[in-house]
Amino acid sequence: MSIRKRKWKTGKGELRAAWVVDYSDQHGKRHLKSFDRKKDADAWLAGAAHEIRRGTHTADSSSVTVGEAGERWIALAENGDSETEPLEASTVAQYRQHLDLHIKPFLGDVKLSRLTGPDVKKFKAELREEGRSAAMVRKVAVSLGSIVADAQDAGLVAQNAVRDSATRKRRRPKGAARHKSPEIKKPTMEELVAFISNAEGRWRPLIITAIFTGLRASELRGLTWDAVDFGARVIRVRQRADKWNEIGPPKSKAGYRGCRLRRWWSTRCASGKMSARRATLDWCSPTARATSNRLATSTSGALARCS
Repeated sequence: MSIRKRKWKTGKGELRAAWVVDYSDQHGKRHLKSFDRKKDADAWLAGAAHEIRRGTHTADSSSVTVGEAGERWIALAENGDSETEPLEASTVAQYRQHLDLHIKPFLGDVKLSRLTGPDVKKFKAELREEGRSAAMVRKVAVSLGSIVADAQDAGLVAQNAVRDSATRKRRRPKGAARHKSPEIKKPTMEELVAFISNAEGRWRPLIITAIFTGLRASELRGLTWDAVDFGARVIRVRQRADKWNEIGPPKSKAGYRGCRLRRWWSTRCASGKMSARRATLDWCSPTARATSNRLATSTSGALARCS
């Protein structure tokens, strides 16, 4: 490894100079990198030498762009690999939106090896200036960090500038007000009673189930009558249906559970089951187009005790 000064004349006869770092990476491949100032070259070489010793150095000429790394990340989410399962279609669709609409327009052509903490900070600021909400900026930054982390695991980049910058949090001055999460507005008991009172027909058992179990929308969509034990007054959550109606397991191990219900719930929902039986339907949701009758909505709050 060495640093030398290179001088040359332009076509107009102007004298130019640069400091060139001449080094070989961990694979023995030779690389050249130029800097305007010697101190920048010295600082970069010190960091590169450390990465080469660790076997994690990635030269600019060998680095992929943020956009290319993002496509690799999407492919992994869609197809999985030997260690991970494919993600749900809704999750992949959200990742695709983050990549195509928010990340590529600003950083798509940037080499991963050149992505720095200041670049990430500037990227977030530009997103806000272009009208993205603070919540969206946070979500996109998480996706960007995952893209770089995936590339890092594949040996395509030495460090994760996104997550490294996130760990350098400024210390809060003493007495500074802490950020408070916005209060979640929950329906009152009177509002719930009014909601149930105005629910009619096949929607009534659906509304009651949603209110008194707190099941997720996907769990309601995937609920079948054989998962409802009227005698024990328990709903057993064993599967879910995404917004494309693809059936799959609950989102986590804790998702497999039983929700205990009040006695009067059974009476009010039994009529819904009888109607479904007369229509030879196996599912619980009153969807007009379904050959199976599935639950298709959700509400906040779990007034039943879940175990």
